[in-house]
Amino acid sequence: MAAFINATHFAVVRPVRLFGNAATLQAPKAYKTNRRTVKCMLAVDKIANKSFQLEEDEDAVSTTSAIYLAEDGTLSIGKTDGPVPEKVDATWNYSDTDGELLVEIERYYEEGNTKFSVKRVLRGHLDDSRKNLVDLPVFSGGMYRHPADFSPNSEVGWFNMILATDDLPSDDFDISAQ
Repeated sequence: MAAFINATHFAVVRPVRLFGNAATLQAPKAYKTNRRTVKCMLAVDKIANKSFQLEEDEDAVSTTSAIYLAEDGTLSIGKTDGPVPEKVDATWNYSDTDGELLVEIERYYEEGNTKFSVKRVLRGHLDDSRKNLVDLPVFSGGMYRHPADFSPNSEVGWFNMILATDDLPSDDFDISAQ
């Protein structure tokens, strides 16, 4: 397995609860430290057709959502503890040559007579140092406004994406019941 060293990293943990599972895991919270992050590669077939817990932090708002990465590059969003969208369009792409994950999520909302959408681009890497903390693959990185130039000016937050130990129950993906 190839590894790359990056001077930017995060290593503090906080407890979270996976949807549909009462087990508590330790998941990373993004704080800079003086330790290095080891980025590693994982074959794309190891993450396709899998369920994940997506944690997004933007400004003072943190949300957790159940997501599913389909093999065709689409992404389904299930239950969330954040605002429930009317509709979601989402795609993902993973490079098994450099370990970079790109996710584009556009959420559509309606409040009264006002319709609007919010589009974010998530860009991160598989972080093997965090995998050792929770014993599950963890992707982490920045969250950007769309269109993303990946500059500090377009960054609006950070994300973590943790592989679910088992497929999440189908009711975690029924957002109409929220």
